[in-house]
Amino acid sequence: MKKEFGLNIDLGSDDTIVSISSDGKCGKNYGKCPSNECCSQFGYCGTHSDYCGAGCQSAYGYCSSSSSNNYTCGPEKGICPDSQCCSKYGYCGTSSAYCGSGCQSKYGKCS
Repeated sequence: MKKEFGLNIDLGSDDTIVSISSDGKCGKNYGKCPSNECCSQFGYCGTHSDYCGAGCQSAYGYCSSSSSNNYTCGPEKGICPDSQCCSKYGYCGTSSAYCGSGCQSKYGKCS
């Protein structure tokens, strides 16, 4: 008994391979942001609302469509507003308690 196997791969319309950015820039001419970083409307990689909110380029990085308005953050709560940090407990703020160890860079700024 002879068996045949085939593989059909669709590379898209322009057949381009998108690379990972190493210089903080992203978009059509620069590639994708590193894991868990957003690509802003201006073509820069970052992790807080300035990068992940309005105008975020989902083809080149993570984007969060929701911004937290009650100062909680995380997977089902959104990203922190005004460049605040998202603590490991899921709250937005600017002190080291929010921005230090365990800070969730996917949902706010971490420093």
